[in-house]
Amino acid sequence: MLTLKLIFSNFANKIQNFCFMEDIKYLLSGVEYKLMKLIELHGKTIAENESLRTMNQKLQAELKEKETQIVELKDKVNKIKFARVLGSEGEAEDVKKRIDRLVEDIDHCIGVMEN
Repeated sequence: MLTLKLIFSNFANKIQNFCFMEDIKYLLSGVEYKLMKLIELHGKTIAENESLRTMNQKLQAELKEKETQIVELKDKVNKIKFARVLGSEGEAEDVKKRIDRLVEDIDHCIGVMEN
């Protein structure tokens, strides 16, 4: 009877160990699947990140270009405003004379202030 009980106990342990091993295999299979998915997602994320970095660099370059254009256009606007103040319909020589008179007036004002 003891031998039968011992045999049954050993058999039960082997079945239990087998079930336990099957559970481990099942769990490992699930972990392996999830790991593969993570690796796949990691690869996609790296590619997306690189794409976003490239796009960011391109947009930064465009921004700098637009800022340069803005500065140039503001300069042109200021020149046009200045030309209108001086009378843009006159000849270049006339504009030069006006500037010379303005410089003389400024020099005169500086001289008055110094005395």
